[in-house]
Amino acid sequence: MEKFIPKDKHDIQAVEECIRIGYPEIKPILPELLNWIQDMNWPVAQVLAPFLAENAEYIETEIRDILNGDDEIWKYWVMIEILGKSPQLQKNLQNELEKFANHPTESEQIEELDIIAKEILKKTNHVG
Repeated sequence: MEKFIPKDKHDIQAVEECIRIGYPEIKPILPELLNWIQDMNWPVAQVLAPFLAENAEYIETEIRDILNGDDEIWKYWVMIEILGKSPQLQKNLQNELEKFANHPTESEQIEELDIIAKEILKKTNHVG
């Protein structure tokens, strides 16, 4: 499985191979692949994000951990690229979205996570 994990931010070949073999074969490395969307300016992130969004239900725990962490930029990208595109995950993580929408920290407000959460909640008719 190690060969399917990007070696650097330009290793699109590894990501494309991951996508080709798909789920459930790559299930063991899905959580590790989340690391590669910490910055959507990375070439691998742009290829990987849609695939992670399609498989979001399998990385719900890891996504929850990211949302409860302290990396606001990573939260931003996870909310935009994965959570915003996965209705089931939006439902499952509604409490987290409502926390961002209604009680954001100062740093979460700076990164506009409250605004993103409100947009996602509005889209799913669970306005925070």
